[in-house]
Amino acid sequence: MRTALSLLNEIIGLGFDQQKTLVCIDKILDTKLGIEDRKPLSDETLPDIIYDGILGTFQEKAEIGPISLKNNMITLAIERIDGKRGRK
Repeated sequence: MRTALSLLNEIIGLGFDQQKTLVCIDKILDTKLGIEDRKPLSDETLPDIIYDGILGTFQEKAEIGPISLKNNMITLAIERIDGKRGRK
């Protein structure tokens, strides 16, 4: 499993703002993992399905062009992760 910090670094490498991306990732992970189970980014390992779901959402948005990292981005990432798990 890869860490939340490596996910953040990959997304920043796509050209996204570090602080806004961090807030977005935190909100997604709080939703998927729960607030009480969170660790520092460098120690927080993520299941591949969550890591790839979040990264894939950012990669798609990077191809489209500049976007706002608001609730729509968080919703898209959560839907992507749930879809890969077979949830609706």
